[in-house]
Order: sequence, then structure tokens, then C-alpha cells
Amino acid sequence: MDVTQPNVQHAQLETITAADLQKADIQPLRYIVEGILPEGLSILVAPPKFGKSWMSLDLCLSVAAGKPFLGYPTHSGDCLYLALEDSFRRLQNRQERLLQGATAPANCSFAIAAGTLDGSLAGQIDTFMQAYPGTALIVIDVLARVRSQTTTSRTDAYRLDYSDMTVLKQLADKHHICIMVVHHTRKMRDDSDVFNDVSGSTGITGAADTAFVLCKDKRADTRGTLHIIGRDVEAQECIVEMDYNCHWQRIGSTDEVHAQQTMLEFKANPLVQLIQHMVAQADEPELRITATGLLDALMKQPGNHGGFDSSKKVGRFLASADTQRWFREIGIEYSNEKTQFSRWLVFRRLIE
Repeated sequence: MDVTQPNVQHAQLETITAADLQKADIQPLRYIVEGILPEGLSILVAPPKFGKSWMSLDLCLSVAAGKPFLGYPTHSGDCLYLALEDSFRRLQNRQERLLQGATAPANCSFAIAAGTLDGSLAGQIDTFMQAYPGTALIVIDVLARVRSQTTTSRTDAYRLDYSDMTVLKQLADKHHICIMVVHHTRKMRDDSDVFNDVSGSTGITGAADTAFVLCKDKRADTRGTLHIIGRDVEAQECIVEMDYNCHWQRIGSTDEVHAQQTMLEFKANPLVQLIQHMVAQADEPELRITATGLLDALMKQPGNHGGFDSSKKVGRFLASADTQRWFREIGIEYSNEKTQFSRWLVFRRLIE
């Protein structure tokens, strides 16, 4: 059946062949913060009072000054921070706390009021870009203050969310800048995927090029995990910590921090400390001892014995897949040898 409508003018699709695309001279993607924040639409999401406004302000000040943000290099450019839940007094206090006496960058601008996405906001951003063509970053804090005022049913929530975010996405693409939107999480948490915690429909995350979600176990905690995903960035998780001056710092990736914590726990283990002492005191570079002999030596030590109350527990601990690697980290090579009558634990000092 022919479903085409006669006498209806259809706009043609704008296409490009694979061969032409291969030869096309396309402007490379611009990064505002190297490796994590490219041009386009980004969202920063966290529960209320988690420190995301401090992070947003620090981001603007860092980019404006061309200083690192969370340890990542930035590419300096003008910034606009729409602090729509703040006053200039609060902004001044926060800025001074972050700057700690340093001179504030002249190319970072603030506003505490703006239009909505179905009103004057797009025009206001266009006008700002005409006045400040060197702008690299605009932060909108928070999304709720610029949302379209259209009343919609729950079934239309995705459409409205996506429509609002698309307006911002088009503005970012038009001016080749990054627009970062600060947003809240929903009350019910999804332990399977932190990005499902974003308040609203999936239209919000779906329209964004890059998404950041800040998680903490407790609101009062100074340390948290920053989850990052995006179309043009590698998915990553890093541990961040807010210092006394409310400045967020990157401690390391979650894998790096976990490895550091594991090594600290390994070094603090009473059995490991005993082995280190015995190897250091041995006349020979090699210490040979049975699990029973090692347990007897541990039991003679005062204080905590780390839960080791049998030679089997000693053996299981040393049989861990990571044990040899951890011992090498502290300058000891560990192996075991079985003879006709005994199984020997062998610890050798590594020559530096």
C-alpha cells in the first residue's frame, strides 16, 4: 500500500558519504578540562548540600585562570556562572574561601537571575556570547531554576526533559562551548547504577554529552566518589575529597585508592609485620619457616594477633593470589616449598 501523501513537500536529508567523511576537515573537539570535560552539554548531579555548588564555582574559577581542576589541566577561557540559588554576598564569601587571598580572575562572570528555557534564557546566552566571544564554559546552577514552565503529565516527562536539555545542547554546539547544568538526584537510590539516581526522566541524561554524579555515604563526609561518563570521554570513577577551604581535590581513581588502602591494611597486618621483622633480623637473606613455627612466633608477640589462631589460617592468608605481589611491594619475595616431611614458607629479601 502506498502511504506517501501526494503534493506534500518533504525536506531532504542532509547526508555525506563515508568516503567524503573520511576526507572531511572537521574541527577537533575542544576540551575545557582535559580528559573529562569537552565542549557540549554536561550535567553535574548530587543530592542537595553535597558540595556540588562548591565544585561548580571552583571549576569556573579554575578554567578562567587556566589552573588545574581536580588535578586535570584546563584550557583557559571566559566563564559564566549562573548561581541561581545564591546571592552576591554568598558568592563573594565562597569565592574568597576558594581563592585564599589570590586575585580573582577578571574573565569569570556571575549572575544570580536568568530566564527560563521556554523564555529568555537562550537569548540571554546568545547575547552574552556576543559580548564575550572567548567564553569556554557556562555553568547553570541549578536546572530547576531554568526549566520550562510548561505543565505536563507524567507520561510526557521524558519529552519535556529531553526538549529542555536539547535547547541547552544546541546552544553549546552553536557556540562551541561547554554548558554544565547542576542538578539533583532523586530520593530513592539505585545501587545498580548511580546514573539512574538522576532526578527526572532519562531524557536528562540522554541529551547530555557528559555526566558527572557525585556520591557520598553520608552527607557530612568530606570524601566521595565522582562517577564520569560521556560520549567523548572514557568512563571513570575517582575518589575526591573536600578540604578545609571547601576545595575539592582528586585523591585518585577508585582502583588506585582501593589498592593503596589494601596495601596499608597489608602492612598493618600483625603477621606481615612479624615476617618483615624476622626477615630483617635474619643472618641469611632467606628465611625458611613452617606455618606452625610462624604461628608460634606470632603468639609470643604482645597485642593483637590479627585473628590468626591456627596454622591453617596462616596458610590460607599466605595462599592469597595477591600475597606474593604485596610482599614484593615491601621488598620480600615469598614462595613455599614442599619436602617429604614439611611445607616450608620461604621469604627472601629483595636487593634494592
